[in-house]
Amino acid sequence: MLLAAVASGARSLLAARGELRPGLTLKASVAVSLRSPGDSPARTGNRVGVMLAPLPVTEPNTGRLLAQIARATAVRKHQPAYQPDSRVLQRWMVRAMRRQRLVNVLVSDLPGPTQPLSMAGSPVEEIFQIGVVQGNVTISVGAISYAGQLNIDIVSDRQAVPDIAVFAAGMSRALGELVGPERAGT
Repeated sequence: MLLAAVASGARSLLAARGELRPGLTLKASVAVSLRSPGDSPARTGNRVGVMLAPLPVTEPNTGRLLAQIARATAVRKHQPAYQPDSRVLQRWMVRAMRRQRLVNVLVSDLPGPTQPLSMAGSPVEEIFQIGVVQGNVTISVGAISYAGQLNIDIVSDRQAVPDIAVFAAGMSRALGELVGPERAGT
């Protein structure tokens, strides 16, 4: 559902800029867990890879868009996630980010605590994960669940995307269509 909302946001942004072209498919870099169900709870540290997900931004029907993305990601979930495993490769990737043409948007969707938390005796009302933009990828979308909520943030390069509100409105509209406006917070 999140990827369909991101695709709808991108569609809205591209259409508003006059840049939407027939058949255009963007690529999202989606963070995926590399932990297996048998991993020991004592094992710490991030074990994250990347899955590239197509976002067919020219599909105007949000339900069909969701179905297309679900089919494509179901196939990709059976393929190994990409994970740079050496410091040299990781450093090269950071330098290459300014010129890369592999991805258009970064997306992360994390499961968070299912029960409410408190900090210094005060209840934690919301949790957000704040993504990063880097290189020539100027929009990052993060989602995290928390005690029955799904909280979504959008981070963008203000100079490259001064019209990020158009992207956010497109995402909000799509979420409203998929789950209903009362559940989408619109």
